[in-house]
Amino acid sequence: TIKPNILYGSLAAAVGGFTSFIAHSGGPPISMYLLPQRMHRTLFVGTTVLLFTVINYVKLIPYAWLGLFHGDNLLTSLALLPGAVAGFLAGIWLHNNVSDELFYRVCYVFLFIVGIKLVYDGSNLHLFLD
Repeated sequence: TIKPNILYGSLAAAVGGFTSFIAHSGGPPISMYLLPQRMHRTLFVGTTVLLFTVINYVKLIPYAWLGLFHGDNLLTSLALLPGAVAGFLAGIWLHNNVSDELFYRVCYVFLFIVGIKLVYDGSNLHLFLD
């Protein structure tokens, strides 16, 4: 278990915000900071929800400047809305029915998988293997 650190936490939030803007992959930097703190899953989930709510609202301004809000994107968002609602409801169910121990194990497994995927995508390996 590590204790919260304002410098490390600010750096993780900044990197999470930047990578969220560039590639919608802000979760790993935030998770790398929060997971070792072993906080209760409700605090962990609430912290990430609040942080990404702020990050996503801040991203609206540059996304609008880049012209990313057009009919096709908005229709895609609308089409994906039922999946978002289903994921939200599944998350509530899992949160209420999974122990902290299992929660953290699953988080670390998914963090590892996402890390491997990001390294793969960032390397030139996919050019040779695809």
